Amino acid sequence: MISPHVKNLIADELNGENCMAHVAEITQYHRSLGSREYHEACEYVRRYLRGQNIEVDSLDAPLDNKTRIGNYIVPPAWEPRDAIFKVIEPEERVVVTFAETPTCINSWSGATPAGGVTAELVSVGPGDRDEHYEGRDVRGKICLVEKGYAWRTHPLAVEKYGALGFVNDDVIAMPPLKTRETFPDVVMWNTLYERDEEGGYLKGFGLTISPRMGDYLRGLLQQGPVKVYARVETRTFEGIMENPMGRLVGNTYPQEEILMAAHICHTRPGAIDNAAGCAHITETLRALHALVERGDLPRPKRTILSFYGPEGHHTNVYGAHMEKAGRLSDVMMGLSSHCGGDPEQLHAPLVLTRTTPARPHYIDDLLTHLLEEVSVQFPAPGPRARTPFSFRVDPRFMGGDSLQIVAWGIPGIELYRKPNIFWHTQYDTVDKCSPEEFLKVSWVFATAAWFVANAGPAEALSLMHNVAARSMARQSEAAHLAREALLDAGDGNLQTTLDTRVDLLRYLSERDSQAIASCEELVRHDPAEARDRLATARQALVTRLERKQREEEQDLVAYARLLRAGRVGG
Repeated sequence: MISPHVKNLIADELNGENCMAHVAEITQYHRSLGSREYHEACEYVRRYLRGQNIEVDSLDAPLDNKTRIGNYIVPPAWEPRDAIFKVIEPEERVVVTFAETPTCINSWSGATPAGGVTAELVSVGPGDRDEHYEGRDVRGKICLVEKGYAWRTHPLAVEKYGALGFVNDDVIAMPPLKTRETFPDVVMWNTLYERDEEGGYLKGFGLTISPRMGDYLRGLLQQGPVKVYARVETRTFEGIMENPMGRLVGNTYPQEEILMAAHICHTRPGAIDNAAGCAHITETLRALHALVERGDLPRPKRTILSFYGPEGHHTNVYGAHMEKAGRLSDVMMGLSSHCGGDPEQLHAPLVLTRTTPARPHYIDDLLTHLLEEVSVQFPAPGPRARTPFSFRVDPRFMGGDSLQIVAWGIPGIELYRKPNIFWHTQYDTVDKCSPEEFLKVSWVFATAAWFVANAGPAEALSLMHNVAARSMARQSEAAHLAREALLDAGDGNLQTTLDTRVDLLRYLSERDSQAIASCEELVRHDPAEARDRLATARQALVTRLERKQREEEQDLVAYARLLRAGRVGG
């Protein structure tokens, strides 16, 4: 489907160590939306791209808590500066500081008065329901909560019941690897989602502390009253959402774009999430640009973009921009990256999330095909691939950057490792990334982007056959699972189970037929004769798939009949 020569050229040009260097630089900055350090991270990306002679653009937007873009009102800009939380009585002990643990301030937290506040500490249990505050006077005090849904705690503790702020020690557990016991000093990053509110921006503060310190505070409270001191320095203001962009401009259909997106926001350090994604798409664009500039590859027909900004917001801005320009159909596909984590440290496979089934598309099978080829392109063990490669396909589509891409009707996938035990913690550092991982995922994105950027009738036909072959395999697998389900079904559930499984076969056939048809998007500028040949090929493949579906359906009906007659044991 893709020339081995092109695949090898791309593999030889990519350098995972370049990605590691990008992550090391970006993780120096606390990249909250609209902040000075967010700007510095964006400036770093712009300088690097310009240094590679790559065209740089930007698609900025307001951060003012009132501008509606698509279905979303943008948040205000927010910048953390410092924080300390400590016990004053019955003993003096520092619990957490922003200087040592940047993940401790909940995003969009309000500030304390300049000198800080001293108040009584009150434990309210989970703290995310009214019943947790019954019989407790928290007005003018600071709440200790044990559930990490800060965006649910704040409206109750601060806005409704008058607390000055709250601290929580919850851990998003991923047992057995990540629990309060295995990560006693972890400090999770939480967010207080800004919203319209009487009086302007959020009042009161939200901090996160470690499980060890949470247990310490509860132990003190069991002995008697506890007085604590909190000083939180933050700034909420109207600012600019910077969304920088690198371009490798196509020479035939430059208006058509392949979008590679990653969010550059988040707390310091935020390596895997998501300095790594930014590094990944930057190296991908650099490698393709270098191959074109040297003449090893021709200039692509379509434009390839690397796009950076705040999670979800920048891809929403991109979609709104393309819709306003009447160009949504010009976006061939969106590739979102959460990649770069070291599989040996994360103990997690690489996950490909498929695009929404509401818009079936060849992108799913194209990316699956390339992920299957990674182990061939980079055999392990080898000098450039230390760890055997593994991945799985998630039929659901993910949130974050890809959610907004898909919401605008653009076919989009996301690559990430899950579960990420370092996610949203102070331990998400550059040493948790892997140059080998960067090499592999950059090859996948670069090869996919290059293929689509240059695809014409021959490539579209090859892709049609790839999607059709995988569709046939999905029908066979669904039928196999259906027979297992029928075996497990009791006599009273046999017909319902059969009906459900037959519906699934028909659903797969319908969706995959549309995915096969989506390949024709690649020839919409070609002569009518070429388009007609592709349409004929598409119809033949769809007919073959529909025949396969009917055969599997008939076999299932016959199998259920045998079960009813008692001819097959269960």
